[in-house]
Amino acid sequence: MYAFAPDEEFAKTLDEEDPLQVRDRFYIPDKTIYMDGNSLGLLSKDAEKSLFRVLTEWKTLEIKGWLEADPPWFYHAEKLGAMAAELVGAAPEE
Repeated sequence: MYAFAPDEEFAKTLDEEDPLQVRDRFYIPDKTIYMDGNSLGLLSKDAEKSLFRVLTEWKTLEIKGWLEADPPWFYHAEKLGAMAAELVGAAPEE
């Protein structure tokens, strides 16, 4: 446990010792303190990679992506519905 210190060195120490170590997975502007908790937040490199993958599928597979993409687009609604069901009090198949 650390005593809080309102300085850059303390923040860097916490970042270095963070067991999740995810800082390098985001685009972080230099010389900026980013404290926005109710918006999109910083772009993650993982999200960018996923979006480019889907755009490439769309570009190359066109309409065939509904059945030939990895995973096929056809099943996204079912998967997302099942994942969100608990949030709205529904059964996964509803």
